[in-house]
Amino acid sequence: QTLAAHHWYQVHHLCDWLLAQGSLRTFDEDRLKRWMLLQEVLRASPVYDELEVQCLKTVGLLNLLEPQPGIVVSRDVVAFATCDQADATPVLAAIDKLIQKSLLYLRPATQELCLWPQSSVDVASELGRIRATEQPLARLGNLVEMLPPPRPIVAHRHYLAFGTLRTMQVRLLEDVKDVAAAAAAPLVGDGELIVVPCYPDQNHSMLAKRLQELSASALEGRVFALRRITEDDLDIANELQAWSRLERECVDLRVDAYARNEVRQSMHRLTAALVQRLADLRSPAHGGREATWWHAGSALEITDGRVLNRCLSEILNRRFAHAPNVRNELINRATVSTAAAAARQKLLERMFTHAHLEDLGIEQTPPEKAIYLSVLKDSGLHAQGEDGWAFRAPAQSSDWHAAWHAVHELLEQRGLVSVKDVLEHLAAAPFGMRDSVSLLFFGAFLKVQRHNVILRERGTYITLLQDSHIARLVKRPDTFEL
Repeated sequence: QTLAAHHWYQVHHLCDWLLAQGSLRTFDEDRLKRWMLLQEVLRASPVYDELEVQCLKTVGLLNLLEPQPGIVVSRDVVAFATCDQADATPVLAAIDKLIQKSLLYLRPATQELCLWPQSSVDVASELGRIRATEQPLARLGNLVEMLPPPRPIVAHRHYLAFGTLRTMQVRLLEDVKDVAAAAAAPLVGDGELIVVPCYPDQNHSMLAKRLQELSASALEGRVFALRRITEDDLDIANELQAWSRLERECVDLRVDAYARNEVRQSMHRLTAALVQRLADLRSPAHGGREATWWHAGSALEITDGRVLNRCLSEILNRRFAHAPNVRNELINRATVSTAAAAARQKLLERMFTHAHLEDLGIEQTPPEKAIYLSVLKDSGLHAQGEDGWAFRAPAQSSDWHAAWHAVHELLEQRGLVSVKDVLEHLAAAPFGMRDSVSLLFFGAFLKVQRHNVILRERGTYITLLQDSHIARLVKRPDTFEL
């Protein structure tokens, strides 16, 4: 069929083309049944108005293709698909006539149009029965698992200032008793953001006061957020729970593809609505005015994600005030790649065999050269002096001096300390050094203090540090003592 200029082919034109092909090429038995039903309706229906026929073809073809995300077979969608106007009065009137003639049906639960009535499952009645017996939710409970999984919040401003990518881990705790225990526990990682929901039956002022008290006694780097849960949120959760129960309990859904699709579409719609409203419970990266925030006993004014990121960066700046500035993403990360680990190993070996050479004798630009320049040379740990190139203690003005002095103090206090304890000490606040950087720093410390400290492996004194020792030290630092 050829159309005039500036005219679009409509959905009913596509239906005419498919009818002209004679058969539908699909392996889906359910769609084949719908196609046969559409043909039967068009042959046997007492419809003579062209607009009504076009509506039948449009609804039938959309029903044939469903479920399609984002496409709802509603009255306005059918009107738009028929004549490019969602509020076209003639089309809406034709749809009403078809419903009166029982040629089109309106799904009670979703208010969508369909070409056939419900067959074996009365979804509306079953849903009403479940709603009558279901206790309204006072808490989200297991429905929280439908929300996006917690994602750490990256402190971008801190990263730009210090070169270390740090994150705040997110935890959702519903019981205030769990919050008290979490606030007193040691802090794992760079920082932690604890989100506590406040339900309509809870006293927001009392919860806020309690969280403020807990934040005052918590460690630096632990932030608390109180997020309101409204009655509307619980209404959506109740509706989703009812549809989920219907899907579990209604055995007839297994043989009724139409009703099964209706239930799944409703669950998908409600899940999307719940996620849109409550996603920040587990991923509060965008901030928002729905939550109240505290750190170290003080309230934080968080209006959006930008302000939240700035506040978290400032908190991490204070927590890791003595962290050295390392501008190398290859090595300065919690988990390094295989290539970076190999480069670190080669660099450690050259630190003990080529310390007298400029750039440790590294030629051209392999990965270890970039690590050497950013960690050892730029820091002044490997520098040229009157005696040539050698490893040296950092100057007092260097941002590496605090970590160097901390290792000295640790040795003076304990006398004998495992390399693992040294690495953990450097990883903790206020240094926050990544293990790969700490290993290179420890190697430089050994070179400078070679006449003042000894290194032992499983109680055996090491007189000459070889490549095999270095490989074992990297893998099992707990077996070495300083």
